[in-house]
Amino acid sequence: MLPLILVTVATAGGIAGLLLAEKPWEIVALTAAVIVALLISVRRGWDRTTLAAAVNHRPVVAVLAIATIAGLGALLREDNFALLMLATALLYATACIGLTLQFGYAGVVNFAGAAFFGCGAYTATVLATHTPLPHVLVL
Repeated sequence: MLPLILVTVATAGGIAGLLLAEKPWEIVALTAAVIVALLISVRRGWDRTTLAAAVNHRPVVAVLAIATIAGLGALLREDNFALLMLATALLYATACIGLTLQFGYAGVVNFAGAAFFGCGAYTATVLATHTPLPHVLVL
């Protein structure tokens, strides 16, 4: 289980670093560090150990993922642009997972999920910009 925790901390640190990086050389340095870390983990077999731990401890993986997202949200609470990028990526990931389930596993051509996603986004935008409702209530 220790490999899972280490990978989670490293992933959260890398995501936070990329979201907070302001200079191009910082992004290049972080990307190079991630590539080197991945190469070292493959060379030493840590990737297989981490995958085996993830398969054996599925509930722990879910808790770590939720804790990572909550921790990133708390860390970036003052940086609106980084939070916007994080929220956008999570929303698109949710929509893509739904479409993957429909198209990939079920083989059903169904655009209702995309339509509901678009209608919900439009409604939330209109409510947030043209009404005095609090943003938490809009969400």
